[in-house]
Amino acid sequence: MSLEFTTTKAGAITLVALQGRIVAGPNADSLVAKVQELVQAGETRIVLDLGKVTYLDSTGISALIRAAAIPKMVGGATKLVNLTRRVTEPLQITRLSSGFEIYDHLDKALASFAEEPPGPSALPPETER
Repeated sequence: MSLEFTTTKAGAITLVALQGRIVAGPNADSLVAKVQELVQAGETRIVLDLGKVTYLDSTGISALIRAAAIPKMVGGATKLVNLTRRVTEPLQITRLSSGFEIYDHLDKALASFAEEPPGPSALPPETER
């Protein structure tokens, strides 16, 4: 079963609902490619809804790590929401759950972006002397 994505917007935040398995091969690669595509389009505040992810293997964990790192490189962030037991357990067993911002409700994940300080700002204009 391929990994499917449904992308919606909530203001300046992009919500990506995933459905299927995040496993070695095209599924894991497609997750990283999807986030890369979003960031290239200027979307740097991303919530990955994993409520319909049925399985996550070690390569899938690696894909989540790589996908979460992409927005960070440009001052953005990735949050995870609605993790199922099949996603939570591998993250806890590998002790990698602490490396992600994980929320149990979409509203909490969206609100967490408002709590963050703004990203890098432009330098003030130079004054003439």
